[in-house]
Amino acid sequence: MKKLNLYIALLIQFFLLTIFFYIDAINIIEPIWKKVLNFGLNPLVLLFYALAPIALWWTHRTIYQFTKNDFWYAGIIHTLLAQIAYLGASYIVTQQPLSSRNWLSILLGIVGIAISA
Repeated sequence: MKKLNLYIALLIQFFLLTIFFYIDAINIIEPIWKKVLNFGLNPLVLLFYALAPIALWWTHRTIYQFTKNDFWYAGIIHTLLAQIAYLGASYIVTQQPLSSRNWLSILLGIVGIAISA
């Protein structure tokens, strides 16, 4: 059951972070304030920003408990997950392929998790 909670937490966190970075990427590409405000005041966007911290808190806590309260190990997992979500959302919006630096940073994150485990 503990591993199932971890997988659910990782999926929820990845999904929420991808949405957050997707919204951020759209607003960066469209720097017209009127469009940014219209998009930001959309009720669904406001609801997302209102409820996302609760889900993110639960996912952080679940990952932290899975790592047996090892702050640094949980932090490496969070960092890699956020990095993959950011790169994925940026790719969806800009359609720019990942550079070799991006792939290397993901690989180094995976190596860091493997070493920390």
